[in-house]
Amino acid sequence: MVESDFSIPAKSEVDELKDIVTGTHKRYSGFCVILDATRAIPVKNNPNEAHVQLKVIDPSINSKSSEVHHFSTMFIYHRIDSVSPFVYKIGDIFRFINFEFSDYKGQLQAKNRPGSSWRIFDGNEKADTNDYCKSHEVIEKNDRFLIDRLTKYRKWSTSFFQQYSSNLFLFL
Repeated sequence: MVESDFSIPAKSEVDELKDIVTGTHKRYSGFCVILDATRAIPVKNNPNEAHVQLKVIDPSINSKSSEVHHFSTMFIYHRIDSVSPFVYKIGDIFRFINFEFSDYKGQLQAKNRPGSSWRIFDGNEKADTNDYCKSHEVIEKNDRFLIDRLTKYRKWSTSFFQQYSSNLFLFL
């Protein structure tokens, strides 16, 4: 399963990760590209909860021309018996909604909170709009804003990862 509840409206939409201000407890929504992911890992102090850790990038914090490659870390907490993100391949697009961000040792870090949701989309720029999304709560064909944002990130992801390989898959 590659989705969670998508019906919650976004509180603060950002164009890029660099636009996020930490330390305000404000929640943000946007798109980013998956660089790495873990399987669901049980939380040490709570046997009923697990989390998935994603390393994500976007054009504002990681570019081909940059010598230093930065990323942001996202933690998605969930009950053991509920849906958790499953990443098929590096370069897929992660849509986060109402995530809270903080600065951890100079690195942007995000956590989902009650009222947060997420989606994973195919990162190939030629993919259909809602590839991977199996829910009726997908991006609507008339939602130009979200389609344009998704298209922008798919193009960037495809371009960025072409320097490595178009078929990098995560084996979890």
